[in-house]
Amino acid sequence: MIGKKIDIIISSEFFKSSAILILGSFFAQVFPFLMQPFLRRIFTPDEFGIAAVYLAILSILTIIASLNYSVTIVLPKSDDEASYLVRGSVLISFAFSIILFLFILLLGHRFIRLMQFSDQLYPWLFLLPLSVFINSSHLILGNWLTRKKAYKKLSINKISRRFSEGGAQLCLGKYFNYSGGLILGSFIGDFTNFITYLFQYKYTSGSFKLQLTNIKNALIKYIHFPKKNLLANLFSAVSLFVPVLMVSSFFHSEVAGQFDLSRQVLSIPLSLISLSVSQVFMQKISELKNSKKSIKIIFNKLFIFLFISAILFILPLFFYGKELFILLFGENWIFAAEITSILVFGYAIKFIVAPLSVSLIVLEELRINSIWQFSYFAAIISLCFFNHLPFKSFILLYLVVDIVFYNCYLFLIIRAIKKYETSI
Repeated sequence: MIGKKIDIIISSEFFKSSAILILGSFFAQVFPFLMQPFLRRIFTPDEFGIAAVYLAILSILTIIASLNYSVTIVLPKSDDEASYLVRGSVLISFAFSIILFLFILLLGHRFIRLMQFSDQLYPWLFLLPLSVFINSSHLILGNWLTRKKAYKKLSINKISRRFSEGGAQLCLGKYFNYSGGLILGSFIGDFTNFITYLFQYKYTSGSFKLQLTNIKNALIKYIHFPKKNLLANLFSAVSLFVPVLMVSSFFHSEVAGQFDLSRQVLSIPLSLISLSVSQVFMQKISELKNSKKSIKIIFNKLFIFLFISAILFILPLFFYGKELFILLFGENWIFAAEITSILVFGYAIKFIVAPLSVSLIVLEELRINSIWQFSYFAAIISLCFFNHLPFKSFILLYLVVDIVFYNCYLFLIIRAIKKYETSI
């Protein structure tokens, strides 16, 4: 029975589209993963910690830079309207980056002191506005390619980014002995990806013409997304990345470096499979919803696939994590292996629930999504009150929060699916 279900999943169009993205993600992840044993021996845990804080701030700001209009691009029936949303989102991101630059210029030093970050982070803040614009554009143009079912192009973009990033980081660290090579290398990868996205957008009939009236009308039509879901997305981004900032602030940037390696290893299945599947799932259920068709079958198929994958993901890291970390990264990173053996269960539930959560966006259950995001955000922020705990006790508490809240999230997603099914 289970074997028959798996055969059906594998033969479906949804699985084939997902496989293209997963294959692209695989090659995009293999190269930087192969680089890690070298990079972890070139750069210190402290340097990795500073880079982790920078990238966490970048990730949070990237999510909100387009005011959440990036997620609307797959929704319109008309490609013209979707293209107006692309251009409007890019303009909003550009304006956001200008405001961010002025903030850093006036208050950058105060921000560093307030958050108790390393002073070595300050010069890199001036790279943030451009990085935010570039990464926000990735989200916007990536959703356009998803809409156009250009999954091979998305895969090419992922690969080009990772190869240029990893190559730049290795060269800057090994041959130029540059301590900031991790951040600058990441920027080089992002910029390469941005250029690739622009060509792919143009190739898939995307327009660069301003047409301000049409852009304005499209933005107004979907204004309920920033109104109802922007805060939810902000809460989600903060909840995902603020633990890195907390660890750096409460303990030390070296501990943050160990914590970041653990997060990177645990995030590989998320970026390799979970998020790739999410893109296809969102596009597919958008089509089904627009046609007033059932989405239950494709939801169940995806859940089974993710659940089995999560089990295969947990076992080796839990039982052989320490040996793997010593082999791959060296003796300096044993503490990261200990962190991984604790956090692996939280990342497994995220792996399952994260791609399914786009159902709430497509079904426009924005209020439910916002309530959950705010509740999870509040729970994560409440960890600030436990900064007196030893580090391992702190991350155990973080794990409990993840498991409880993501199980609740899954319940809300299933309830929304059932509500939609009864309405068609």
